[in-house]
Amino acid sequence: MPAGVNLAWRDDDLEQAAAALVGGEVRPAYELLRSTHDPDRRDLRADVLGDVGKELHETISAFADERERDSSAQLLKGSALRSAAWAVRRRAVAKRASDEDRGRLFFLAACAMDALATAGRLAPDDGVPWSQHISAIHVVAREVSNVDDFHRRMAERSPDLYAGTVSWLSAQSGRWHGSTDRLVAFARERTSALPDGHPLLALIPHGRLEGWLDTMLKANIVVRIRDFYRNGYFKRPAVKSEVDTASDRILSGDGAFREHPWAMTAHQTFAAYYAHASDSVRLRSHLELSGPRAALQPWSFFGDPTKEFAEARRAAGLQ
Repeated sequence: MPAGVNLAWRDDDLEQAAAALVGGEVRPAYELLRSTHDPDRRDLRADVLGDVGKELHETISAFADERERDSSAQLLKGSALRSAAWAVRRRAVAKRASDEDRGRLFFLAACAMDALATAGRLAPDDGVPWSQHISAIHVVAREVSNVDDFHRRMAERSPDLYAGTVSWLSAQSGRWHGSTDRLVAFARERTSALPDGHPLLALIPHGRLEGWLDTMLKANIVVRIRDFYRNGYFKRPAVKSEVDTASDRILSGDGAFREHPWAMTAHQTFAAYYAHASDSVRLRSHLELSGPRAALQPWSFFGDPTKEFAEARRAAGLQ
């Protein structure tokens, strides 16, 4: 698999379609999306195939343009363009962005949003195009209000889609002109009525990880270095108590949701938090339900996801 892909899942059909896409074959990915009707599985497959296909977005776009009235073709195109836009943004952040970088970013994001809006119109009951749309507009939106309409459209159709809900959570952060208080409040509100075991309980640790990023960006260099090495934010009693409660809930209901497409990703979100909170017992509990491969987020908050995941497994005594 190429870099920058969430691998925290178990899905043989997705594995085969992704491998074919890496080899330049678009049709297996398209056929898989066409045959996937469960919203949560369609959400995962669209997200992963978009990330796998980001370097092939021109080939995928040409394929989809021949099927302009097919919602799955437009969804695949939009997701690949969405991922390509994020790849440009990450490269631009890593170095000083040029006018060419900014122009390419906005072009890719606009093309992604156009394809995803088309997919949504062609399949009016499908929430997945709007789940992907949240991420596509997030990459260029300056304020959270710009993303709100697309979250509403997703929620009206499939309110529990993991990819779009996590993207919406991230859009609440201070880095996007929201605030840590706002994103934590959203995570609490969104998880309060969830059944125990549901993957979206990971919004609680994800919100705290986003809050840590906000804190680090505001702090001076001395505070950043001290907090990074001491993991002080993650060990604050109020923060850890809230994450521990969510951890208890997702672990207690694991049996009902173990086969949920996003379950492994959710447990890795808890694992990323506990790896930095130095709680090896809870870390191991979540890693045992996380599969053998790394999710993209939130490990990428700290460095290379594969290396961060491997280090966490070693710390938990699993390697």
